[in-house]
Amino acid sequence: CTSHNLHSLKPCNYFLFNSSVVPHKNLLFALKAFVETGLEHKNIHFCITGKLQNDEYSKLIASAAKNHKGIIFTGYVDEATKRQLYLNALGLLSPSLVEGFGIPVLDGACLGLSTIASPIASHREIQALNDFADHVLICSTLITSDWASAMRLISLKHERNMSELSHQSQDNKLNQIRADRIERYRKYQSLIDRYFEQSISKLVTS
Repeated sequence: CTSHNLHSLKPCNYFLFNSSVVPHKNLLFALKAFVETGLEHKNIHFCITGKLQNDEYSKLIASAAKNHKGIIFTGYVDEATKRQLYLNALGLLSPSLVEGFGIPVLDGACLGLSTIASPIASHREIQALNDFADHVLICSTLITSDWASAMRLISLKHERNMSELSHQSQDNKLNQIRADRIERYRKYQSLIDRYFEQSISKLVTS
């Protein structure tokens, strides 16, 4: 595994896991699913922004990632870098077993980023908003092969979209993807604000 190796990440060549490395975020599950895909042999990476801790769970993560150069641990990243990681990702992974607001999935859906999410209530709530069902795939966390298949499909779809384009056209296409994501996010920014307000109100009144 590699730390702080962000230069290996190119537009749409990585899946992003943006969360803390604690058991209920279920990173180990997603990591095993990614390894199962074999996508690292196609130069697809798995980018983890969470920082490894000095505990048994992080040791399991490090062990699972060992000898896999396609797995990138960024450690701490600032907000500007995090925005760039979202903007350029091939897909977002959120296998969390417990979540409050489900912020990573909400951000991914607003960007129009292909997102694989666990079937918890907050993720289902986000999926039901607007056109988010077109971008958020709810997938059981019981079997890694289900997530591996979903990752392969996302990668294959992107590969097909790019395969018949010239090098220059591919660059233009990637620039267009980023521009579309920015436009979508701006469109749904007010929605995010309302979602926060409603979620907070529920907590206060519950």
